[in-house]
Amino acid sequence: MNSKYIRLITLASLLILILTFSSCGKKYLGYGTLLWSDNEEIIQTGKVVTIISESDLADIYLVNDGLSEESYQIDRWRISFFEERSEAEEKAQEIIAYKTIFARNLKDGLLIREQPDINSNRVYKMRKNQVLKVYGRMENMSTVGQYEGYWYQVLTEYGVAGYCFDHYLDIFDSSVKPEEQVDPAQLLMESAFTGVYFPSAFVEMIEKKAIDLTLFKPQIGFFPDPENKTIKIVTNTYTLSFQWETPSLLDKRSFELADSGLEVTVFSDTRLQVRYYYQDKKVITNYVVIENIEDIIIAENERREGLFTALLETGTNYTSSAYGEINIGLDRNFSWRGYDRLTPQIIPGGSDGTGKIRFDKFLSPALREEYTGVITFNLRYGEEFIQINFLYSLEERKLRLTYIPENNFENKIVRKKSNSPIVIAFSAE
Repeated sequence: MNSKYIRLITLASLLILILTFSSCGKKYLGYGTLLWSDNEEIIQTGKVVTIISESDLADIYLVNDGLSEESYQIDRWRISFFEERSEAEEKAQEIIAYKTIFARNLKDGLLIREQPDINSNRVYKMRKNQVLKVYGRMENMSTVGQYEGYWYQVLTEYGVAGYCFDHYLDIFDSSVKPEEQVDPAQLLMESAFTGVYFPSAFVEMIEKKAIDLTLFKPQIGFFPDPENKTIKIVTNTYTLSFQWETPSLLDKRSFELADSGLEVTVFSDTRLQVRYYYQDKKVITNYVVIENIEDIIIAENERREGLFTALLETGTNYTSSAYGEINIGLDRNFSWRGYDRLTPQIIPGGSDGTGKIRFDKFLSPALREEYTGVITFNLRYGEEFIQINFLYSLEERKLRLTYIPENNFENKIVRKKSNSPIVIAFSAE
């Protein structure tokens, strides 16, 4: 029954109903706990009632609340049946704890299952924004896919009962006045927009000790301004600005900034994912909080300067009988003469042999014990430059170079040496 289901039975009507209801010869069938009352003023949710009889045809119980001689008809799906009153009272304690707790479904087609298990039978498919009565919750959290949460026991307004995982549920307390309720989307947004975020690729650079300063910049990131309801996203190639009025919940951890086309998933206090469209393509980027990003940049610049200083301390003029002479200036300029044997296999013809030395590439962990680092000769070709990369090691007044082709790099990290590497030895003068 979907209309008002609790009806006061007059004494005369009660006598007629008792004749039409099935019975086992007892004065009552058992006891029940009311899972969801349709009229709290008559019988409240969580109330233990005596079940006098039942009707299979009407699918109702005839009950008495123990407070008067009056009896009521209640839809059977609203009552949990027990043989013993003690069992019903124990169940009532659970139900009362969730007396005013409801859930709003945030995803069209979300399933209610027979058991709290993702592989359990489906019993109902919900529509978006459908409201459910919550009357229980599993004690321990579960993991469903990439999400962690609780399975809730729920009832629909049509009497379907089962379990629903909470990721797409907005749980709320109906006893709180609407004007006093905290919007869960607003709360989630406020918890996320307390600082600035940088691409998660920055963390990978830090962990691999391979800080690419062309990408690793404090200007690149996700910059929310909740006071002005604006967000700026800066990448290495473009800058976007977003503005919104109100956030709306997409799931337990995600919200959409209305009218902006931007969605945010909050993984933790320091991690979130942002989704938006740029040039008709969906962009998905993970962002993290990184403390002291400026200090990390300073440390990387100092590392590079340290490598150059060590090279100068070993020598500024390096010679090889087979591969010419390299002169290095204090400003990282160099000139390389007599490298004819490396042309065209390593160094293409046409360069004047001058350029700048750089230390902006990195060793994989497997190569760090064998080599000092990666040195790049940025050779000038007219108004353009070409990069020639070597693994290098410094010994007593010696510089050893091992050529590394471009395809041996991944994200500026040398993954491996060539099978038959070209090794060049220079002596410092």
